[in-house]
This record gives sequence, structure tokens and C-alpha cells, in this order.
Amino acid sequence: MASGQLTLRAPCGFYPRAVLTACRRAGVRFSITARVDKAIQRTIAAIPEKAWVPIPY
Repeated sequence: MASGQLTLRAPCGFYPRAVLTACRRAGVRFSITARVDKAIQRTIAAIPEKAWVPIPY
């Protein structure tokens, strides 16, 4: 990981839109666990394969 670069890893209680928006604005990479329901399944299925980016730890 490059010096000065942040990565947020959070459990399912931390995925409100405000957290995601703040991460995007600050250039923070993020990985957030979400409760999987039908809406989440549809959203994930709609993400193009090329859009997935691995996070190096």
C-alpha cells in the first residue's frame, strides 16, 4: 500500500450512504460488509465484471 493511502474495512453497521460518500470524496478505498438481501443481490449482480477491483492488503 502506498504511503498516505487509506483503506476502510468495516462491518455491516457502517454502510450508510454518508460513509460511502465521505470515502469517495476523500479518495479512501473501502471494503464494507453488507447484509445480503434481495436488493443487495440485485445491486451486486448489476456491477460489470470489469468494475471489480482487488484491494491489496
